[in-house]
Amino acid sequence: MNIQPDFERIRKTFMLEGEADRVPLVELGVDPRHMSRLIGRPFKTTKDRLDFFAMAGYDYAKL
Repeated sequence: MNIQPDFERIRKTFMLEGEADRVPLVELGVDPRHMSRLIGRPFKTTKDRLDFFAMAGYDYAKL
């Protein structure tokens, strides 16, 4: 399965606008060490956080 981020998926789900193609992928807390491993650099900035959530395929990023 190819997981691509799609905010529209989570928006439609929250607004009860039909059925999404899959369950939205959301994570409210991730250890920065795991984020660093996935993005391949130290986790320090908001850009690092956004890069992690995009690379992991999440439909939502908690900032």
